[in-house]
Amino acid sequence: MTSILPTCPDRIRAALLGAALGVTLGACGEQIEVDNARPEVTVDGWCTADGRTYLLVTVRDLESDPVDLSICTGGGALGTGPTGDGLVGLSSDPQGRPHHIEWAGDAETCICGASPEGGAACAEPPMGDRAAQLDSVWSGDAENPLQPGDTQTADALGPCP
Repeated sequence: MTSILPTCPDRIRAALLGAALGVTLGACGEQIEVDNARPEVTVDGWCTADGRTYLLVTVRDLESDPVDLSICTGGGALGTGPTGDGLVGLSSDPQGRPHHIEWAGDAETCICGASPEGGAACAEPPMGDRAAQLDSVWSGDAENPLQPGDTQTADALGPCP
């Protein structure tokens, strides 16, 4: 008499396949939440063009979100002038986007850090060939509020590229 029941190895194979599908399909209802990565800012140096001083930075963000900056020096906050890319809504991408930020010591408002209340003294731009010490380069995007970064040095590069 021939049995129509599967043999023992077939039963084991079927049970293992069923268990694997149950585990795999059981996880389909779970939602995985991925945090938005903080943007990164690298100070590439400072340069001059047409009598103006520019801080050169590279902005990286894994999600390519627009990035806001606040830059603090030992002499106060970095104020921006009418040319350059400014400090708000800088474009970014995972490989990094270069930006020229005009450094104006006579700006009307200088903010050091995340709080716009009270303002701070505007730091004078560097002159000659001396490096500029940046105590903190704050960065943030749509999902990450401004947070302080590391101390960075901006070396003098001469005329702007």
